[in-house]
Amino acid sequence: MTAEQVLEVVGLSVAAGPVPLVHDVSFRLRAGEALALVGESGSGKSMTALALLGLLPRGVAVTRGSVRLLEPGDPSPLDLVTAGGRTLADVRGRRVAMVFQDPMASLNPSITVGEQIAEVLRRHLGMGRAPAARQAVDLLGAVGIKEPGRRAGDHPHTFSGGMRQRAVIAMALACEPAVLIADEPTTALDVTIQAQILDLLVRMQDELGMAMLLVTHDLAWSPAPATGSRSCTPAGSWRRAPWARCSTIPRTRTRRRSWPPRRRTPCADADRRPSPAPCPPPGSRRPAARSAPAAPTRGRIRATPRRSSSSGRAPGACAAPAAPNSTSSASSANRRRRHHERS
Repeated sequence: MTAEQVLEVVGLSVAAGPVPLVHDVSFRLRAGEALALVGESGSGKSMTALALLGLLPRGVAVTRGSVRLLEPGDPSPLDLVTAGGRTLADVRGRRVAMVFQDPMASLNPSITVGEQIAEVLRRHLGMGRAPAARQAVDLLGAVGIKEPGRRAGDHPHTFSGGMRQRAVIAMALACEPAVLIADEPTTALDVTIQAQILDLLVRMQDELGMAMLLVTHDLAWSPAPATGSRSCTPAGSWRRAPWARCSTIPRTRTRRRSWPPRRRTPCADADRRPSPAPCPPPGSRRPAARSAPAAPTRGRIRATPRRSSSSGRAPGACAAPAAPNSTSSASSANRRRRHHERS
């Protein structure tokens, strides 16, 4: 028995005035299915996610297409593109929830975390203040926050980045929605916390049986929870494929250009390359470096005898022999001859 379809997007296009941002997006989501929207920055992934809930910024609008939300047993689906503001307010958080990139921007800094989660329960489920507060504590514990009873009374700035993202996930799953949209939920987190958040999303999806739409630019983690993939380019063109095929065969120029380099394999002539010199063991002395032979010189260099410091030359200095001068040699010989004649 196949799962029931909960969301259908047909020919969705988004533009900012005359500038197209997203062009002709179509996909379907069934209960328990996870779909990944993969693309580089600026390709329109977040705009697509915001368009599903009518959260586009001012000046950006849906120009064409439909977003139909299907309720089990309801023959007439709800089109979220043409729905009014009051209808969308009832749908957001109750039937379709969203986890944004920056959890600090999603939380009110002046209200405690537990009160913000309880507000969602009171708004959509009509719970009283005390039951909603107890349910908020249970939700914080379900997403892995330690001491949820105490942390429910803390403000968002006292939480770490990973804890704030867990609190936002607890708020999104408070009413057990049919569709969860996660827009880059691990952008500002380190690798270890990213893995924990992804494991949390997969676990909550299995427990609630909801459909999940993952928006990411990171090809490293999107195949883990996603059963399908949808790649996007800055030009706004989209392509759907199973994840195994989408992640191994980059068919567009943009994806080939941004594709991470594959791991290099040893070449056939690796044995011909000189191997690096091994490092000496600890405590051993480094061998003396051998100097290159000196270039041959024309004249011979002799060491001058050591002289006193008054001569102006440093002891041990070397001097090249002076070139012979015929004039000075002749005058010396004449002086010696005249001296011999006088004596």
